[in-house]
Amino acid sequence: MNMKSNFIQKFIGLLLISAMVCNFAVPAFAADTSVLSEQASVSSTEVQNQYEELEKYLEKIDPAYLEAYKNLTSEQKETKLRELSKAYTVGEVLSEADTAFILLNMYENAQQPQLLHAEKSKSYSVNINKFAVKGTFNGVMKQKIATGGGACSYGGTAHVNITAGSAKRVMVKIQHTAYGVLGMNGSNNLPNIGVVYDNNVSLTKESGCNSTNMDKSDQYTSILPAYTVMYASATITKTNGDEFTCESDTWTEHH
Repeated sequence: MNMKSNFIQKFIGLLLISAMVCNFAVPAFAADTSVLSEQASVSSTEVQNQYEELEKYLEKIDPAYLEAYKNLTSEQKETKLRELSKAYTVGEVLSEADTAFILLNMYENAQQPQLLHAEKSKSYSVNINKFAVKGTFNGVMKQKIATGGGACSYGGTAHVNITAGSAKRVMVKIQHTAYGVLGMNGSNNLPNIGVVYDNNVSLTKESGCNSTNMDKSDQYTSILPAYTVMYASATITKTNGDEFTCESDTWTEHH
């Protein structure tokens, strides 16, 4: 079995789990969607049948997308995730290349999905050192995603502490983008991956900016958010007009 086949077999396993956990309607290539119960109670035979059907379907992915993704550095993937969160609006389907990127990134960063509607969190810490301004930017990102769609929440804390230099304005933000399956693409038989939610919680402070703190959350209702991307940012403006932005690492979760 070649490298591509090994990769695709692992990838298929992830999509099967995603289908079972999220309970989304899988089109013609799935055997019986009724087996995709909330508890993912499917027999090994049914899983194998779906696995074989999905293998044929995923073999149609353009190998150029696999090769392009493999050649990206971690920093380039981080940059791409942020670019995508700004490039599409809610309900908009990603291009074929961007769909492949999200699916491959989902595979790379996947953890064992949980059936429980549990809150997850991730801390971050960034050193500030630019334009003679020094300090720290840290906090905790949080999200609680409803399995199979429904009420979801996200947000967290953000703290900016400037120890050298000064700022006349500080804006802190926690960005949250959720992707899901929006039907199928008839031309290439790939799932239509699109944005099902995209927003942020933020705080802007224009006095006493050397110590800025935010603790906010927001809620939304979304259908089948299968993959979420979050990151925190702090934009600092000096009295002379100089401005720069510090960003945390991206946080990706498969649901």
